[in-house]
Amino acid sequence: MSKEKLKKRFGDMCAKKVGMRISDLIAAENFGMLKELPGGWHPLDGKRKGEWAADVHGGMRLVVEPHGELVDPAKRHIEFISVKEVLIVSIENYH
Repeated sequence: MSKEKLKKRFGDMCAKKVGMRISDLIAAENFGMLKELPGGWHPLDGKRKGEWAADVHGGMRLVVEPHGELVDPAKRHIEFISVKEVLIVSIENYH
């Protein structure tokens, strides 16, 4: 989604923060660095186990799913250092 579409759909501040979180993800060497990045990255649970989210603006979150070697696919346990790519799942308020 382009910056203009993000601004139109979510507003200026949310679009700016999404851009910052994506820039942080790009700069990270691997998924293991996520907890060190701004945005309060945290794992989700329940039906969303395996996904991670960061604070964006207000109640909005950037939700991503790591891609890499899975140690136990059934439990979605991840070797964080092996993960070099993420899939952006959504930008939403899931609360």
